[in-house]
Amino acid sequence: MEHRPEFEEIGKSAIAAAILHFHSRQKLRPKDGDWYGYLFNAMRSADNEFGNNLSIITFNYDLSLEMYFEKAIISTFPNLNWIEWLSNLPLIHLHGRLEEPSEQLEAYFRTPRFETAKASNIKIIHKMDSNDSEFLNARNLLEKADVICFLGFGFEERNVRRLFPDRTFWETKTLYASAKGFTESEIKMKSYEFFERRLNFGFKDCLTTLRELGVLI
Repeated sequence: MEHRPEFEEIGKSAIAAAILHFHSRQKLRPKDGDWYGYLFNAMRSADNEFGNNLSIITFNYDLSLEMYFEKAIISTFPNLNWIEWLSNLPLIHLHGRLEEPSEQLEAYFRTPRFETAKASNIKIIHKMDSNDSEFLNARNLLEKADVICFLGFGFEERNVRRLFPDRTFWETKTLYASAKGFTESEIKMKSYEFFERRLNFGFKDCLTTLRELGVLI
């Protein structure tokens, strides 16, 4: 869409339609291991209480993680107000998000009018700016973090520069990243180009990266 702006609106509508199809059927889950479940269990304390010292920054439009947390909290901690907990979780969708659909409106979700309305929440990378509120909030969270872990991140240069405008955002932090889909030379290049070889890569999927590198320990 960046190079064919005449297709932007129909492209955004197609993205919305594809995501909403799986939203309504609750089938949006990681395909490379249940790292949602691993993350949820890591947030449980030894006395089976539930809290977090976690912030999440995502470029994804879908609400699959929020939907997972909702069901997991309800089934595991029935006395916990999951709505309040989730609303207090720092979770930023940098490029916008699609709201969770209601089952009663499933037929309406498949109509072009609805998909066009939802598409208005989708932001395209070349139209984003470093001073957009989402990026400002994300940089504030990154500045406060001790550990930063990239999962499924493509390291597109514009996104990296928007999140980390200079080395003060990462030089005192521990950095991890999953590397599935990258070659060894690409990994070395990205680590050197953006983080002066300070990036610790897990060489497999998101779940294996979290487990083998001990990111959540």
